[in-house]
Amino acid sequence: MKILFTARGTDWNAEPDNRFGRGKYFVVYDEEQDHLTAHSNEENVNARHGAGIQAAQKAINLGVEVIISAELGPKARQTISQSHCRLYTIDDSSTIQELYRQYKKGNLKEQ
Repeated sequence: MKILFTARGTDWNAEPDNRFGRGKYFVVYDEEQDHLTAHSNEENVNARHGAGIQAAQKAINLGVEVIISAELGPKARQTISQSHCRLYTIDDSSTIQELYRQYKKGNLKEQ
């Protein structure tokens, strides 16, 4: 399974980013391959319009099945819901690695 985190950095120690559409990076963990990759979301960080929808489409194109981020706007949520990705709300974890642990324990709220 591929899990996407919105993050302010590019590795496990990165802080979660509270923004989805304008989050700095999408960090994707592939559980089957045990591999972490970071994807810049720079094209949407300063977008005047449609950042959420464009970010949602990017997440879908990355082939993720789970997205762990802050609350999504209605248009981004609608785009993602059509792809059957599951959405989880970030908690007060200090790193995306801690978010992953909380997700695996079932402690994150599904949106």
